[in-house]
Amino acid sequence: MLENAATWHSFCRWNENAARFSAIVYGDGNRFIDGVRYLPDLFGELGAPRPISYFGDLDPQGLRIPQIASRKCRERGWLPVEPLAWAYRLLLEIGIPQAWDGDPPEDELCDWLGDSAGPARQLFLNRQRLAQEHVGWEYLASSVGLRGI
Repeated sequence: MLENAATWHSFCRWNENAARFSAIVYGDGNRFIDGVRYLPDLFGELGAPRPISYFGDLDPQGLRIPQIASRKCRERGWLPVEPLAWAYRLLLEIGIPQAWDGDPPEDELCDWLGDSAGPARQLFLNRQRLAQEHVGWEYLASSVGLRGI
């Protein structure tokens, strides 16, 4: 599940050869929260439920979206939404931070990111955010390629 359209397109293109994912879904930002109810349709097309990985912007709302969606999944007895860990690590490594004028969120919001929680907290304390588009087609095709991340 990808938050934004440009990154969705990049991942779809990359996945044609990499074949890392059974489906790549455009979450359309906040709409993913309500779109959770349609996951059974997707699972039906795939033949069975699958783990749901999410990659979005590194800003507070970009972290709230998958966590709210995850709660809805668990309420329905499904697997929780998990972060696409390698993509968040790459974003923190190669992304160019942009100014962000919000207040740093509660620490627990970043905990969902696992190993990337600390760097994400620091990003927010510095009043910065990272757009997921930094991990785009050019980077995926040239650096990550088909190496099996």
